[in-house]
Amino acid sequence: MAQAKTTDTPLERTVTFALRTLAALIMGVTAACFVQSYRQLFDFATRHLIPLWIAPIWPAMLDVFVLIAEITLFVAIVKRWPWWVLALAWPVALAGLVASVAAQWLYLPATATTLDRGSAVIAPLGATIGLALGLIVLKLSVTQPIRESRTDTSSDELGKRRRTRRPQSSAERSRRYRQRQRQGAGA
Repeated sequence: MAQAKTTDTPLERTVTFALRTLAALIMGVTAACFVQSYRQLFDFATRHLIPLWIAPIWPAMLDVFVLIAEITLFVAIVKRWPWWVLALAWPVALAGLVASVAAQWLYLPATATTLDRGSAVIAPLGATIGLALGLIVLKLSVTQPIRESRTDTSSDELGKRRRTRRPQSSAERSRRYRQRQRQGAGA
């Protein structure tokens, strides 16, 4: 049994490819930033007399809150969870960022220059910037209606669907969006 041929436009395929590429880049940069942050926080732990048996997990004690908050924000946007979930997750992410930046800044010796300290905080800031940009794109992608791919069944049926579809005004789209939000919040 052959699969039905989709009739996505070249623009829709290009946008889908761009979104997938963007997601891969954001995940890659975020992973690299967390690896660098872990290394620097591990150095901080070993230099500041944190016991060696705790030093390997000490960086996670700071950065895990950022990861938990990032994942919570991602799922909350995709699943359209209530606003208060986002209101709780953002402060956790920002508190983790502040703690990580402070530790990255302070782990250098007192003789370190401002440039050295600035380069030390690139990892947590990079992860946060990646998170912010990714969440913006995700939010816009989720809130805008996704055009369904049509299958080639018959050109007559496709033409009939095109003729019966009314263009929606922005007020109508907003009303339907609010209605879907209320239904999702009540479920």
